[in-house]
Amino acid sequence: MSPTNGENRTGEADSQAAALSFSSAGSEFSIGTHTTESQFNARIENLVAVIRQIKAGAYKGEWDERVSWDILPDEYTGLLQALESDQSLVEYFHHKLQFEYAASNEGDGQFTIFPNSIFHDTIVRNVNRHVRKWMDALGDEIGSDPENQAYFDRITELRKSVKAFRATTIEFDQERFHVDISYGDRPWQYPPLVIDVSLSREPNDQKEKARRLIRKGGGEIRTVVGLDLFNTYTACRNIETRLDVPNTLRQERVRGFKFCAVFNDESGEVMRDQDGQMTIEETHYIFLTEDMEPDNEEPLCLDLGDFLPTHVLGKESIQIRRCIGEHQLVIHKGHMDDFYARSWPLQNQLDERSNPPPPFVGYYHFLNPNAEDY
Repeated sequence: MSPTNGENRTGEADSQAAALSFSSAGSEFSIGTHTTESQFNARIENLVAVIRQIKAGAYKGEWDERVSWDILPDEYTGLLQALESDQSLVEYFHHKLQFEYAASNEGDGQFTIFPNSIFHDTIVRNVNRHVRKWMDALGDEIGSDPENQAYFDRITELRKSVKAFRATTIEFDQERFHVDISYGDRPWQYPPLVIDVSLSREPNDQKEKARRLIRKGGGEIRTVVGLDLFNTYTACRNIETRLDVPNTLRQERVRGFKFCAVFNDESGEVMRDQDGQMTIEETHYIFLTEDMEPDNEEPLCLDLGDFLPTHVLGKESIQIRRCIGEHQLVIHKGHMDDFYARSWPLQNQLDERSNPPPPFVGYYHFLNPNAEDY
């Protein structure tokens, strides 16, 4: 099945799969295997009620970045049937609700909804803003070098072909993934690059999702970037001990990773290990430790080639690929600070309208208070 996004979903949903217990980033609610029709219906009603709350902006999760259910195939089918009685809810479910689904009679968390917050969504928008500003400046950067004049027109054409798709749904047989941003030239093809932002998920869960995306995409999804601001907002809201830096609060770790499919330079085919699994090059970054210190100075780097489909990039000359590789998009600790500083006040304002503020709420600027406006 091909990928869709928030504006281009086909409305198709797999009719095989999903729910038994309810869990979230910080809580689990065990329901157990249904034995009666009333229990079955109660679980379906619970799912529909949560979807209605999210649609209405009334979901009251305790900072849950995601809400998961262990659901069986007949229950997922029951959910789809229950939604049919409300056309507006059907439209919302298929075209706007951010969720993942994997058809299975075993395991857990087959059905996951991402309610997402203003904080999360604003960080995602600012990441994309950073990418677009770099992309817009790339033409001038390449054009200013006389040695690149011969490639300027073609690289400009390639650059302008790249489109960003927010809240993308990527579907495979019996499985559906949600990613925050995908980049490519067509929404109905698997994107060569996706970016996923996490605020509360365990890092290993986010990384395993990246591996599955690359492997299930068969090499078409070449690069997955993960940005992990684990519990940063929660720590900011709840911390009691102030540090020596005025108006600054302690936060949790800020990390990232870049996973890339590995290709044979001569044949262009994906490389595989002895078990037949696709080879993935994994690079990890720690932008900031729990003690507010940068762990290393190495930035996360991408170039225009990461944004281009494999079949497009493979047809370009060595000279164009070399030129593309020399001009990189960089994400380092200063950028992460900027993404955060632009996002946290918006969420904080919303929270203070909904709940009385704690005794002390400082402005949380966890890196350089004089960070450049990227």
